[in-house]
Amino acid sequence: PMTSIKGYAYLLYQDPSRFDWDTIKEFSKIIVDETDRLTRLITDILDLQKFEAGSVELELEDVDIVSLVRESLNVFKSAANIKKQPLLEDIPEQAIMIKGNSDRLKQALANLLSNAIKFTPDGGQIKTYVEHISVNGDTAVRVSVSDTGPGIAKKNQTHLFRKFYQVDNLVRSSDDGTGLGLALVREIVEYHRGDVGVTSEPGKGSVFYFTIPT
Repeated sequence: PMTSIKGYAYLLYQDPSRFDWDTIKEFSKIIVDETDRLTRLITDILDLQKFEAGSVELELEDVDIVSLVRESLNVFKSAANIKKQPLLEDIPEQAIMIKGNSDRLKQALANLLSNAIKFTPDGGQIKTYVEHISVNGDTAVRVSVSDTGPGIAKKNQTHLFRKFYQVDNLVRSSDDGTGLGLALVREIVEYHRGDVGVTSEPGKGSVFYFTIPT
């Protein structure tokens, strides 16, 4: 982000009179957008460092994961509508209670939803599932987000939750991601004694999910 910020700021600093008003507004918007991206990058790095150092102490409370997912979907409806993507859901009516931190869990789900919307073509489909499952004889809840995007090759899937890892053929110049979103999802979910995963196949979309004990 600093390259863009410095480049466009320097152009305006050198001689703003050489640009018309629309161009100045365009350059200024790029500077603001890149500053926002830099802020997100720094925040994500600091969050990851705290998780990795074991210095994060979250207040855990009773959380209804069903209500949390519905609230998150409402937040992303407008972004999905812009790309003509229906936000489908397969969510039980009854509450499913876990011990967790609602803000951090919303952050994890937001990262999955934003990725699904970003990498799915216009008119594609996003679907969110919430289901009870059994893990080694214990009950758990799994939240999954499926998309109809390009899919991800098997060789790349094991690296997806690493810091700064991005799949080359999915990265576009217009993307404003930091490469830290999925790494943060992993840290947040593991803090809740859960795990994360992905199933995907090129040309057939992807399903990202996290599982948390109930």
